[in-house]
Amino acid sequence: MDRMTSPENEDRDAEGEVDRSYGTIPPERVRVRRSIFRAAFLAPLLIFSLLPMGLIHLVLTRSPVPSHRYAMTRLWYRFALRVVGLRVIREGRPAKARPLLLLANHVSWTDILVLGAYVPGCFVAKADMEDWPGIGFLTRFTRSIFVKRDDPRKAGEQAREIGDRLRGGEPVILFPEGTTAAGTEIKPFKSSLLGAVRLALPRNDAAMTIQPAALAYVRRGGEPMDADDRRNYAAWIDDEEFAPHLTSVMFGPPMTVRLIFGEPFEAGPGADRKALTRKAETDIAALLANGLADG
Repeated sequence: MDRMTSPENEDRDAEGEVDRSYGTIPPERVRVRRSIFRAAFLAPLLIFSLLPMGLIHLVLTRSPVPSHRYAMTRLWYRFALRVVGLRVIREGRPAKARPLLLLANHVSWTDILVLGAYVPGCFVAKADMEDWPGIGFLTRFTRSIFVKRDDPRKAGEQAREIGDRLRGGEPVILFPEGTTAAGTEIKPFKSSLLGAVRLALPRNDAAMTIQPAALAYVRRGGEPMDADDRRNYAAWIDDEEFAPHLTSVMFGPPMTVRLIFGEPFEAGPGADRKALTRKAETDIAALLANGLADG
């Protein structure tokens, strides 16, 4: 298990013990100072770093090695995790088999930072995200594939792009719920999303590997989160505005999320998409439940 930060260190900070940066001071003041530092210094640095990183990124996207194409985006995601104060505990690793489709539950925009930091691949995103101020640029920078699920005229073009990425050795990351949930349970998976990806590969292609993954938001300020905490602080769902949620994450007590990679399984050319969807849904639900129980 790899950790960006250990729960032990997290607990010491929360209890207000000696902090080398500030000495022995109340934990609330430590948290506020760190939040101000992230907002006043690290956040602008994260934005201005896009230009030099983007130039390197343009060169690396032409690399024959698929993982090189996401070297800059993974670095940017990891930096972004520190800016927003999100702590990650990773369990397992992305599968090495290709073509690889990684499926995960979806709780918030922060899921993208977490998965992007550890998976050298691209996201399948809603087409309207491309026009969001700021977010649209970032999704293009990170090489997301935009899909219009309600426009059948675009289905063929979108499927080809997904297929090209998969055949090129790039993992494709998909949220099969099609929306975000409250973080305690998952919503029913949409088999149409998985079917579209499977159809992106020609029938005579070798089996595609599917790997389930779960994001479990478990702590806030060193204290275990319950269902209400996950809904009120971790989840970004329904019609909630982005700016207030971003502010809440950056200036609130730091959250800890478990990123759990499950056992991959194969999806042959003739595999039933509904059966694959049910298996993925069952596997991710179990991973999520175990991650929340571990705390």
